[in-house]
Amino acid sequence: ARPSPPIRSEGNGTTHEGPYGCSQPDWTETAIQSPLRVIRRLLVYIIITALLLVPLFPLMERFLCRPGIEAPSSFPARRVPQPSAASHGESHCQRKYQQRGDQSHAARGSTPTDTLAAANELIFGHPSFREPQREAIQATLDGHDVFVLLPTGKGKSLCYQLPAVLSRGVSVVVSPLLALIQDQVRALVGMHGTDAALAGIPATYLSSAAPGGHTERVYEDLAREPEPLTKVLYVTPEQLLNNARLQRALQSLAHASPSRLARVVVDEAHCVSSWGHDFRPDYAKLGTLRAKLGIRVPMMALTATATPQCEVDIAKLLRLDPRKKMFKTSFNRPNLSYSVVRKSADREAAFAQLVAYVGHWPARTAGIVYCMTRADAEETCDALANAGASGASERERESA
Repeated sequence: ARPSPPIRSEGNGTTHEGPYGCSQPDWTETAIQSPLRVIRRLLVYIIITALLLVPLFPLMERFLCRPGIEAPSSFPARRVPQPSAASHGESHCQRKYQQRGDQSHAARGSTPTDTLAAANELIFGHPSFREPQREAIQATLDGHDVFVLLPTGKGKSLCYQLPAVLSRGVSVVVSPLLALIQDQVRALVGMHGTDAALAGIPATYLSSAAPGGHTERVYEDLAREPEPLTKVLYVTPEQLLNNARLQRALQSLAHASPSRLARVVVDEAHCVSSWGHDFRPDYAKLGTLRAKLGIRVPMMALTATATPQCEVDIAKLLRLDPRKKMFKTSFNRPNLSYSVVRKSADREAAFAQLVAYVGHWPARTAGIVYCMTRADAEETCDALANAGASGASERERESA
């Protein structure tokens, strides 16, 4: 048998002297050193990856806390972090608003604000509430039936939009016109407050005019576990009362434990009453909704115009709780004055009367003349234009 080749030491490694006098490495030692080099390389890769990901952490937090929607015709695909069992129904984002609100006000040296004020500022960009927004919002969050009667432009929509963001589950909003619904959805999806990371409110709508793909995405989200991504769902009264599939979806949400149907909101509630100026028969049937759902769901009714008789009618037809919370403010507009002037029966004399009335207005004053028909509006416009009160350019008016 051939004797084993002699071993000699060279530097820090050990080699065998092979045939033809060539040196060969000791593969046992090389095999031990290879995993060490791999581990060192992995550690370097991990450190580099971590350094690259650090700038992305704020963006990742935004996606985790506030799901958004691409457009009213599309639907969100982001997950909303769900609250733990110890949170007693308080949403992850609700706690985030509380934390951010406290930090933001502490930075300005003021006392820490509550969750409502923080969400109002960070999401909607409002530095404060108008009267009685805070009280109405708190009442619906507490589970009461709420009746809100506020003049146009005084912030009725915030009374249900902000609670929808802070509540678990979906808030269903009944609105009379599809065009108005689509405008509201676009506004909520594009909402920008003082915190860009909280931009966009998950809102959508259901309509028979919506494309099929949109409708299916809405229903898929309503069935999502553990709860839908949608916070505000707009529907017309006809859709809510006559769509059996929608009613089944809402029943499932309402009977979930905990409930995933936060509230039903009836906007433009004066349409419920025959005493209202925009009476809609299907609005008057909305009081049957709770019976169809088979469970009591908090309800909120809002309107900018309702006589005392109309108020009674709305509460009765919607079957609001007798212990409902009522919020309303004065409709007096100190910047407006009212007067009644008898109009001449003769058409030409009436136009002359209108021209004379407009002529007494201060320079650069604008106004609106309401007419019964389009033909009346065109004739009135011609009469005012011929008198130099309408249709002239700024230069022509100054030189007249």
